[in-house]
Amino acid sequence: AATALVPSGMEKLPNGQDLTDYVAPGYTYDPKKAAQLFKSGLAEIGKNSLKLTITADSDNPVGKAAVDYIKETWESALPGLTVEEKFVTFKQRLEDTKNQNFDVALVLWGGDYPEGSTFYGLFPSDSAYNYGKFSNADYDAAYQKALTTDALDPVAGADDYKAAEKALYDEALYNPIYFHSTKALQNPNLTGVVYNAIGLQVDFTYAYKK
Repeated sequence: AATALVPSGMEKLPNGQDLTDYVAPGYTYDPKKAAQLFKSGLAEIGKNSLKLTITADSDNPVGKAAVDYIKETWESALPGLTVEEKFVTFKQRLEDTKNQNFDVALVLWGGDYPEGSTFYGLFPSDSAYNYGKFSNADYDAAYQKALTTDALDPVAGADDYKAAEKALYDEALYNPIYFHSTKALQNPNLTGVVYNAIGLQVDFTYAYKK
């Protein structure tokens, strides 16, 4: 389960702490509180039920399992909510999210380099990847500070990303669901293989067989 926007193993701070652990805003699973908030929300809009559609990629088996899980847990925890599943091709989902043709969308992202901006760069107000078109001044300011004033200071930059993460968390603008991971077997006679959390996942440049 994801604890922050940035995945674990991507970047280490100078003191050795994982950036993910440092910025984690405190995501918890609290179905009782969720039910209370949902009930209040329904009262606010004058309804006693709500239907939401979750859009995901049809060509991603993991996405199908994730949406099934979300539907089951949300409907169980939130009386009055009906979740419909909508699966379209990756190409169509890109178009739908770019054009805000969705209620809720399950979107995956993989970073390109081991620094927080490869993920936090997705959500500024003017980002093409900000599919919800949310605008948060605190987030924008923290992100820009990380790229400019604190660009050469990894500790200060981590503080900026922590502030940016909290800005999204406080308004539930985007919510990380899970960190993608893969299990594999490796021949014990093969050494020098490098596994990366971002970018090139498996690097055989210095690999050799004993």
